[in-house]
Amino acid sequence: MKKLTLSLLLVGGLCFQATAQTTTTMNAAQLSRSAKSQSTVATSPASFTNPTGKVYMHNSEITARGGMPAVAVTYTDDFSLPNDTNGLKARGYLPYFRGAGGAGLTGAWFQGTIGNWGDYNTGSTAEWVASNYNSVTGANNIDNWLVTPALNISVGDIISFYSRSPLNSTFPDSIRVMYSAVGDSTPEALTWVELGNFESNTAGAWAQNSFIAPTAGATGRFAIRYNVVDGGPLGANSDLIGIDQLDIFTPATFDLLSLSVSRLNNVYTSIPLSQATPISLSGEVKNNGITASTGGSALFEIIDTTTLGVVYSETVNLPNLNPGANATLNTVNTFTPVNPASLRARLTVNYPGDGNTTNDEINGATTTYSDSTYARDNGESNGSLGIGAGPADGIVGQNFEVIATASLTSVSFKILDTFDPNPAGTPVYATIHAQTAGSEPSNTVLATTDSILILPGVIAPGGDWFTLNLDAGALTLAPGLYYVGVHEVDSNISLGYSAEILTPLTVWVSWNTIPAPPAVNGWASADDFNFFITYNLRLNMQTISSVNEIESNSSLVSLYPSPTSNEVNIRLDNTLKNARVDIYNAIGKLVKTFNNVNDVTRVDVSTYATGIYSVLVSSNGKSYTNRFSVAK
Repeated sequence: MKKLTLSLLLVGGLCFQATAQTTTTMNAAQLSRSAKSQSTVATSPASFTNPTGKVYMHNSEITARGGMPAVAVTYTDDFSLPNDTNGLKARGYLPYFRGAGGAGLTGAWFQGTIGNWGDYNTGSTAEWVASNYNSVTGANNIDNWLVTPALNISVGDIISFYSRSPLNSTFPDSIRVMYSAVGDSTPEALTWVELGNFESNTAGAWAQNSFIAPTAGATGRFAIRYNVVDGGPLGANSDLIGIDQLDIFTPATFDLLSLSVSRLNNVYTSIPLSQATPISLSGEVKNNGITASTGGSALFEIIDTTTLGVVYSETVNLPNLNPGANATLNTVNTFTPVNPASLRARLTVNYPGDGNTTNDEINGATTTYSDSTYARDNGESNGSLGIGAGPADGIVGQNFEVIATASLTSVSFKILDTFDPNPAGTPVYATIHAQTAGSEPSNTVLATTDSILILPGVIAPGGDWFTLNLDAGALTLAPGLYYVGVHEVDSNISLGYSAEILTPLTVWVSWNTIPAPPAVNGWASADDFNFFITYNLRLNMQTISSVNEIESNSSLVSLYPSPTSNEVNIRLDNTLKNARVDIYNAIGKLVKTFNNVNDVTRVDVSTYATGIYSVLVSSNGKSYTNRFSVAK
C-alpha cells in the first residue's frame, strides 16, 4: 500500500509515521485532578493586559533581548532557583498556610514538576512554583499566601506574573492578588487590600496577569493567594496552579510599541524577479503607556539583509491612541524589486517623549528576489513527507503561480531519508501539471524532469538538495497556476518540509490507493488530512524573449573532469562566441558568472560543496545547459 509518512492516522487504514518531527501526546487520564497533565507552552507574548485595559511591555522580555528597560524594574524572579519553602524564604518570600482542616500532603507552595508542564520561559524545565488541592485535607477551604519581599512601591507600579492550571481542568482554581502599602507580612494584618481575583487558565498555556498598586509604600508587599472554597482532595473546586516569571516594575508614561510588520510576500520565500509584484507594507502599533498618545510617526523601510542598506522607505502618521489601544498602519505607495536581493521590512515608531525606546523597532521575515528561484520554504526542514513502499507510482508536491511568461528549466527538492536500511536504486523524478485555483492538479503532464537514482549513501545526514533538468528542454509557462510533483517509485524516501509559510490548498498528493473521499480524480490536498506544510521544493525559471531557446544537456558545452574536486574545464563549441557562463548549485543559487567566454575556461571549484552543479551558457540569443559534479 502506498502511504504518506507522517505523524497522523488517517481514514481507510492509512498509517502515518513521524520521520523528523517531535509529537506531543495527551490522554484523558492526564486531565484528572492528579494534575499530571502535559502540554506545549505557548509562545511568550510581548505585552499583557491588566484589569483596567492598559497594556505594557514586559520588562523581563526587553532585558532578555539585550535591551535596557527605560522604566525601573523593582523586582524580577523567573523561579529558576529552588521553589520549596526554604528556597522561597531564602529569596525573601513569605509563604503562608492559612487553610482549614490542617495541612495536607504537600506544603502550601512547592517546586513544580515537568511531569505536569514546562516552565514559562523555556517550556522544558520545572522552574516554576506550585500549589494544589493536597495542601489541605478532606473537603476544606484552601488559603495559601505567597508574599513578596518588601519593596519601595510607587503609585501605579505593576505586579505581573504568569499562571496556569491543568489543560481542560474542570476545577475552578481561584487566585487573588493582595497589596499592603505598609509592609505588613502576615495574612492577618488589616492593611491588605485585594487588587483583583480570577480563575486560573485551563487552556494548556501560561497566561499573564497584572495588577496596579493603588498607593505608594516604602515597604510595600504584594501577595499571590491561592484561595478556594470547598477545596482539598474531597472538595469540588481545587486542582493545581503554577506561578512563574514574576515582575514588579514602574510603567512608562508614554510608550509606543511596534507590534508587527508584514513580510514582503505572504506566499513565497523566494521569487524570480520576472514574477515580482508591487509590494505594499502594513504593520501594527500599540500604546503601551499609561497616558493617551497624540501625534508621532512611523517609518516603514525595506532593508537589504546583505548590505543592511535601505532600498525603500515611507513615513506615515500615527493615529491618536488611548492606553492599551492598537492600530494598523499601511503604506500609500508600493515598491517593486528590480535587482536580486534578500529583503525584509522594518517598522519603527517615533513618538516624542517615548519612555521606552527598546520596543520601537520590529523587523519582518526575509524574502529573496533572485534571477530564477521560486520557493515557498526557508531551506530548512522541520520534518519529511513522502510515499511509502508499494508497487505503484506516488506523487507529492505543491503549486506555484506564474505572473509573467517565463521559462522553466529545472526543479530542485530536498530529500530526507530516515529509514534504515536506505532503499537502493529507486528512481525519483518530477512532473509539471497545469492546475486551476481551488481545484486538484490536472492529470495531464506538461513536462518531465530527468530521473535520479537514489543509492545507499547518496543522501547525507539531514538531507540533500537535488536539481533535475527538464528532459525535453525548457518549458514555456504562460501566466497561470502550475503544480510540480515529485514521483517516488517503490520508495520510502520522503521530501523535507518547512513551516515557514503555510498556504491552504497548495500541497497535493496522489497515489493508487488514496482514500476516496477525500480524493478527487486521484488527488487529495494535504489539508484534508489536517497536515499543513510547505515542501522544500522549488522551480528554477528564466525569463524568455522572442529569440530565447534553451538546449538541455547540450553537446555544445563540455564539462570535464566530472566528478572533480579541484577544478573543472568548461569547453564551448566554436560556434558559441563571447558567451555568458553561469554556474548554479543544487538549489538553484547562482555561484559564479563569467562574461565574454570563448573556447575553454578553467574554473577553481576547490571551495565548492559536494554536489551537482548546472552550467548555463548564453550566446547569440540562445542558451545551453550541462552539468558537472563535485566530490570531495
